[in-house]
Amino acid sequence: MTNSEDREPSSSLGATGRALSAAVNGLTKAVDNLIERATKSEKRTRGIAVAVILDLLFTAAFALLYYNQHRTEVELTDTRSQVLCPLYSVFLGSYNPNTRAPGVDRQTYEQIFSQFRDSYNHLQCTTPLVPKPTTPAPTPTPTPR
Repeated sequence: MTNSEDREPSSSLGATGRALSAAVNGLTKAVDNLIERATKSEKRTRGIAVAVILDLLFTAAFALLYYNQHRTEVELTDTRSQVLCPLYSVFLGSYNPNTRAPGVDRQTYEQIFSQFRDSYNHLQCTTPLVPKPTTPAPTPTPTPR
């Protein structure tokens, strides 16, 4: 064997080794990149999971607020129709400015009844006003004990 024949397999082997080394380095970089991408993907997945949980919490909170607001509205409507409107109808039905002395007393009486009328209209009451008495009410007499 000559020297050139000995070198050929050795140089061929060296070239193959270098090619394999380059391929291994390339694969190592590819694996490192895949690991980095997987880590980023896991972080994004966790972030999305947290966002979904927060969204569900906010949705539940808003649903609860809506339910409470609706319940309050129903209670206020009931209070208006069952309590306030009948009271205002009695007050407004008893309107008689002649029962007050002219001057400041009558003006105060008129102002208060004006507020009653405004409130009755604001509440959109439909309760009929209590009719005025047709005959003068008898003067109450104290009951003897």
